[in-house]
Amino acid sequence: MPTFADRVRDNQIRLLVGVAVPLPKAGPPPSSQALVDTGAQKTMVSPKVVEQTGAIRTDIASFVPANGKPQETDEFLLNNSIPIATGSQSSRTTYSSGRDLTVLLLPYSPPGFDVLLGLDFLRPYHITMWNGTFVLSN
Repeated sequence: MPTFADRVRDNQIRLLVGVAVPLPKAGPPPSSQALVDTGAQKTMVSPKVVEQTGAIRTDIASFVPANGKPQETDEFLLNNSIPIATGSQSSRTTYSSGRDLTVLLLPYSPPGFDVLLGLDFLRPYHITMWNGTFVLSN
């Protein structure tokens, strides 16, 4: 079973990911910092990711943030070929690929990350957190 592991830092799981539109252009997708959020139902991206990928809004969706007040935001279709960097830039390998994912636009630009990986992304995987390490297996 292939696995990906990384350290939990400051009680956060942060990964370097790439995001592309469903028919990506030639070359690797732009890299972005992602925060794994097991409490989020949907994956969300910052306005920066939308601009970098050239994603086109497909719909408007509502979500309920932590404050409990429902909000509307734009929805986009991005490819789940999110290559998680498992090494240096020159030796990156793809851990997760192969399906399109509907994502929501974050209503703000968060400091330190541009992608919030929610349960819709994480659902097909087995997640283990142990001794300060995050392990993703499929």
